[in-house]
Amino acid sequence: MVVLIAERAPAGLCGEFSRWLTRVGTGVYLGVLSAEVRQMLWEHALHKAPDARFVMIHSCRGAPGYAIST
Repeated sequence: MVVLIAERAPAGLCGEFSRWLTRVGTGVYLGVLSAEVRQMLWEHALHKAPDARFVMIHSCRGAPGYAIST
């Protein structure tokens, strides 16, 4: 499971997020991605909008069961 929160991201980039994830609110996206696609999407977001703010939360093994990237 992946939750991506995007603040001040360009509309075009948000449209790209919608190809991979379901938009559940303004700037909030949810879905299930492989680790490879998740990493590709994260790097793409940082490259396309370096002034935007992104938070990605995804499930992983071990305690607490999730990881957060900012």
